[in-house]
Amino acid sequence: MTTLTLRQTVTLIGIFVVISTSLLLLDRRDALDPLREGLASVITPISRTFASIANGPGYQTELEQELEQTQAELDAALAENANLVAQIAEFEILDEEERVETERPELDYVAANVLLRDATGTQYFFIIDRGADDGIEIGMAVTDPDFYVGQVVDVEDTTAQVMFIGDTSASVGAQLLDSGADGIVSGRWQQGGRLIMENVDRDAEPEEGEYVVTSESAVTETRGVPPNLIIGTVILVPDVAGGTSDLTLEVRPAVEYDELETVWVVTPNDDE
Repeated sequence: MTTLTLRQTVTLIGIFVVISTSLLLLDRRDALDPLREGLASVITPISRTFASIANGPGYQTELEQELEQTQAELDAALAENANLVAQIAEFEILDEEERVETERPELDYVAANVLLRDATGTQYFFIIDRGADDGIEIGMAVTDPDFYVGQVVDVEDTTAQVMFIGDTSASVGAQLLDSGADGIVSGRWQQGGRLIMENVDRDAEPEEGEYVVTSESAVTETRGVPPNLIIGTVILVPDVAGGTSDLTLEVRPAVEYDELETVWVVTPNDDE
């Protein structure tokens, strides 16, 4: 076994005293801060790792627990807000339904949500979440709720298909609101247009901006469609200098197909 001589022992003690004194002086002058910070950046993660191992896999720091609790509270608040938004939307729909039924007591309105539109993009129809189980029948008018949208063309138990008035296959009896002149409104979407109103008497002298409504005339009324629902407004009146006795007017629909989210199916009110 190797032993230290007295001289070696004294020398080591002297070196230790010098190093200790130097470190104390450097610490007072903050000269050791960079070294201390560097060591801390290395040692702290290692210490946390050993601490987490010692505390088991379920260990969480206080900060992590607070963050997790805050996230849970935020998720709960977002869910509550979503429920409130849905309830407000439902109340608004009920308010609209009550309003139009008050204005038109001879009619009942069944609110329906638009589920999807024609995926091919070749027709102007959409599917609603109401069907035969809700009393929906083919031919019933669909509104927004003050404006005419189209008619039910197909019915299943819980869903129905509605053809928008803008489709070329759709048409409805109509009248000019001011003069009462009869005509037929049909869609022109697939042909690059909007709506046209045909067979209008030239003597009616229609004007741009005049309202076009569903017909109450026995000549042009459409079965299942109540009268005086606004279809749209006249946007172009042709030159009447020609010899034709009838006019064809261009009409802008009162509703936008792509913006429809909730619609109202009009059903007869048997109590009236």
